[in-house]
Amino acid sequence: MGKGAYRVAADGFARIVAADPYDHIAFQGLAIACLCLGEYAQALDAITRALILDPTCVEYLIVRAEAHRKSNDLDRARADLQRALELAPSAFAAYNNLGVVEKAAGNYAAADGLFRRAIGLKPDYVDAIYNLARLSAQTGEMAAAEKCLAEARRLQPADPRFHVPVASLVEAAPTVPAVARAVEAPVDAGADRRLLAALAAQLEAGRVRLDLDVAKLSAPKSPVHRASDSNQAFAVVFALMALAAWLAPLVASIPLALALLAGYQLLLPRYLRLRLEKRIRTQSAADLDEWQKLWHFGGVALAMAGDPPRNSDIRQDWRRFAEPAGT
Repeated sequence: MGKGAYRVAADGFARIVAADPYDHIAFQGLAIACLCLGEYAQALDAITRALILDPTCVEYLIVRAEAHRKSNDLDRARADLQRALELAPSAFAAYNNLGVVEKAAGNYAAADGLFRRAIGLKPDYVDAIYNLARLSAQTGEMAAAEKCLAEARRLQPADPRFHVPVASLVEAAPTVPAVARAVEAPVDAGADRRLLAALAAQLEAGRVRLDLDVAKLSAPKSPVHRASDSNQAFAVVFALMALAAWLAPLVASIPLALALLAGYQLLLPRYLRLRLEKRIRTQSAADLDEWQKLWHFGGVALAMAGDPPRNSDIRQDWRRFAEPAGT
């Protein structure tokens, strides 16, 4: 599959998630396509959004680990793969990928054990067998490397990777250029918590304004959604309509019911905005983990009081709004 095909795939998945920002499967597809294109920051952004929507998906953790590895961030790659193995101890792909991470870090003994664990779980797993062959060659164990290479050829005789001299498997530790990352973990969580408290004070004082995408945040899969908010409002309107039908003649109750429905539709967005703002101010802005999840998910932007509204931008740095002057 050439880069042109991956670009088509990435563009297609991008259109899907633009129409439905809660389609975590499409976010995974977008992340994989971006990885194949070498767009690691975009891949990290997409797969992190998928994990916000489905935080225990082992496949998503494996994909994000690969994006971190490609970004030369071995610590985060290792953390994601270890989390994947906590969730699914028999995930052979996670063992293999963790072996690749440890090999890149120079931990050859750990890598050897991880590749063998992956092969033990899936004996015909040619990727792990090939990785073990390369590791064996790199550490000078040529006979072991040849044995693994022969087994890989037996399992997949048409794969050209396995029809090479064993000496060609000797390679230096991979060098991967550092790239801009879509999401940075805070260097100092304590400092970020203090900044978040300062931001909450700025919001409370009215010096900083929340710009919300109500439609996005009030959808059922949003990190801050509570279905009961809109359902309770509708229940009140329905009860009033039923009361009007009981108290008034049919001819009079129909226009009254329509008026109530029209009022409900008119006031609902404002009601939801107020509820979301309250929840973000009192809950999300008081918990660093929740705030970072919400911030990355999108639908929330910050602006100085008096500035015009702006579109949500997940790459906007929220920390600068915690300062008294907003800088």
